[in-house]
Amino acid sequence: MNGKVCVVTGGNTRIGKETARGLAQRGATVVLACRDTGKDEAARVDIARTTGNKEPRAPVGFAEQGSPDS
Repeated sequence: MNGKVCVVTGGNTRIGKETARGLAQRGATVVLACRDTGKDEAARVDIARTTGNKEPRAPVGFAEQGSPDS
């Protein structure tokens, strides 16, 4: 998956995190779309450490965008 960019919603816990980890292991650039900025950064660091892929990203300010109803 080298050269591919994958956005994973809920990428900081459970199946979303494992999906992000699997994509990162296969060489994709993974963007974690999460509501909790503390947890998304921790997940990003964990995925980078365990896969050797330094590309996982957690977009700054995503969590502050608010709900679609706002």
